[in-house]
Amino acid sequence: VGYYRQRIAQQQAEQDRERLGMDRRTRQHERFAKGSEMMAADAPEMRIAGLNVIAALGAEVSPDDALRQTCINLICAYLRKNSPADQGGPVPVRRAARSQRAADLVASGRYRAVTEEACRLLPTLFETAHDTTPNGRRLLLRRAPDPQPTALDVDLRNTALVAMAFRRRVIGRARFEGASFSGDAWFDMATFSDSAGFTGATFAENAWFNRATFSGS
Repeated sequence: VGYYRQRIAQQQAEQDRERLGMDRRTRQHERFAKGSEMMAADAPEMRIAGLNVIAALGAEVSPDDALRQTCINLICAYLRKNSPADQGGPVPVRRAARSQRAADLVASGRYRAVTEEACRLLPTLFETAHDTTPNGRRLLLRRAPDPQPTALDVDLRNTALVAMAFRRRVIGRARFEGASFSGDAWFDMATFSDSAGFTGATFAENAWFNRATFSGS
């Protein structure tokens, strides 16, 4: 009798865990849908709020959870679609004045803050290399080997970006072909574990790649 009671209790506990997991995933999907809707709003403040919802959701789940990569993909898609090259975010006024679309660039300059927030949040969803001191040197003492960070992908091809800090981040496939950085770009000590494309990328300010490692093709 005791054995069967134990088995019933174990089965009930397993069912409870499954139900809690399903409820949690449902809430995550609802938050993702809400954040996506906010990112499509007209008001820049609403877009910024939506970006923070998506970034917070991605940061809550494990890096090997597909939802983390989905959140990264959404922010990348937002930046590609709403590139300042299309809507005039961080394009300098002196350059915009020479453009045939100067009026459009100036009118849509209020979205610069949205682009800046997206560029700030995106790198935070990537893991950092373990066991490093602030200057990047390996720690000599550790109790157990650290698990390998999960390398996640980023696709920002042909996108106008502001300052981005991927310092010490572990990146899978990196697509920056044709991207333009109007602010500083930090890739120092970053790890590119898959292919990394920067063909045609331009940097208006400083770009740091010191001690970055490229192990992909």
